Amino acid sequence: GILTSFVSSMPQHFPGYAGTIGLSTTVGASLLSMGMIGNIISKLVIGAFSDKIGSIKATFVLLFANTIGAVLLLLGHPSNLMLLAAFLFGSCYGLGAVSLPLVTRTVFGDTNYSKVFPVVSFAGNVGAAVAFSAIGYIYDFTGTYLPAIILILVMLLICYLALFVANRYAIDNN
Repeated sequence: GILTSFVSSMPQHFPGYAGTIGLSTTVGASLLSMGMIGNIISKLVIGAFSDKIGSIKATFVLLFANTIGAVLLLLGHPSNLMLLAAFLFGSCYGLGAVSLPLVTRTVFGDTNYSKVFPVVSFAGNVGAAVAFSAIGYIYDFTGTYLPAIILILVMLLICYLALFVANRYAIDNN
């Protein structure tokens, strides 16, 4: 929960990131908009995928989309590629809002969900509170958002690993 909320704090920095890599403010605003469109679509898609293939496999799909978006963000140009990157990266919101509760229910079952999810949700919110400022401080100290994006890629890798472990111990292994 903490890692997915950290990742979801990056899109708010898209306009600033665009400026640091030489893209116009119009492109920067468009990146944020594309991230929000990715947000909406990913939440709808993850719900449908979860019904069809299970919450853990569906979450892997969103993690993959988010990872591709982050890698494309590292490339930085051209602006069309950046718009695609922002759209794919917007899937990070689906991870926290839809995947996290579904995976928690899958791993801990219906009986324990009501005990476990409030803790997971609280931890995620703490992560989000810290993350937005942390990404800004990373930029302030380095003059670039690239270390933050690399950190996000590492966090996504940890999410993959955690999901593999969760799948192994899931009560409702679908």
